[in-house]
Amino acid sequence: MKNVLILGAGGQIARHVINQLADKQTIK
Repeated sequence: MKNVLILGAGGQIARHVINQLADKQTIK
């Protein structure tokens, strides 16, 4: 169960980071 929760949280963080990188690229 813990592994699933960790993977879920990691996925959300990854999405957040990817969104930030995408925003920075679009600003350029």
